Amino acid sequence: MRKQKSSTLNVSRVRENPSAEPREWTLAEMRLLGKKSDHEIALLLGRSVSSVQTKRLRLGVPTPVKWNQPWKKSELRWVGKLPDDKVAQRIGRPVRAVSVKRQKLGLPKLQPKCRLWTACEDALIGHFPDAEVARRTARTKAGVRSRRIWLGLVSVCGQNQPGICG
Repeated sequence: MRKQKSSTLNVSRVRENPSAEPREWTLAEMRLLGKKSDHEIALLLGRSVSSVQTKRLRLGVPTPVKWNQPWKKSELRWVGKLPDDKVAQRIGRPVRAVSVKRQKLGLPKLQPKCRLWTACEDALIGHFPDAEVARRTARTKAGVRSRRIWLGLVSVCGQNQPGICG
C-alpha cells in the first residue's frame, strides 16, 4: 500500500486550542482592518491571515495594498528613475507592484551598485591587461574580464606579449 503525498497548506497561524470557538471581533479590532496589510494585522491581533482577510472582505473594507488601483501620474514619474524599493517606499505600493509596472513600461531595472561602462572605459579593454584596466577604471578584474568577453575581445595577455602581463 502506497502512502499518498500529503498536500502542504500555507497556514499562517494555527490556533493553540483547535476545539476552542473562534473569538468575536471587537470594534477596535475591526477599525484596524484596511489600515495595514492583512498579514500585519494578523500578527498584531494574534489571528490568522485568512481570518483577517475574510473579516475585511465581509465588511467591504478595501485592502490598503495598492495592487489593483490605477496608477497616478505623480506615482509613474518615479518609476524607472529610482530603484524599485525606493519608488515603492515613496508612493506606498509593494516593491513587486513597482517592479511589474516598470517591466510593463519596458523600463530597465536601476542598479545603483552597478555603473554603466563608458566608451572611454571600453576603449581601454583589449589594449591593456585586465588588471590594468581594472586599476584605471576602479572596477574589479572580474568585471573587466566579463566586459571584455561580452565585447568579444581577446585578452592582451592571450596575445603572447611578454613583459606586460607579469
